[in-house]
Amino acid sequence: MKFLKYALRHKKLKDLLLYEASSNEGSEDCNSISYTLSVDNLSTNSNSWWVVDTPEQAEYVRLNSTKWYNADYDTPEHNFEPDELEVVEIEYSIDIKPKEVKIP
Repeated sequence: MKFLKYALRHKKLKDLLLYEASSNEGSEDCNSISYTLSVDNLSTNSNSWWVVDTPEQAEYVRLNSTKWYNADYDTPEHNFEPDELEVVEIEYSIDIKPKEVKIP
């Protein structure tokens, strides 16, 4: 099986953007969780790429950062200029094979 997804890549660093989810517990008039994009997993505590189903969605996010109080997975917050980022296609390939396992 093959799947196509889309992501944002930092042009200069050649790194795919990662996402971090942060709780907004205690804040009023906002999403319960905010999503932020970054290239540095040491500062985000994340090792998960931000991937979406359409190139249009990735392009929208490249051009528009959402304020923290409305930032969700589909429209996250980021601190990049649009020219720093590019939309890239990612192809996932999954090969499923039965595996015989014997437990003593």
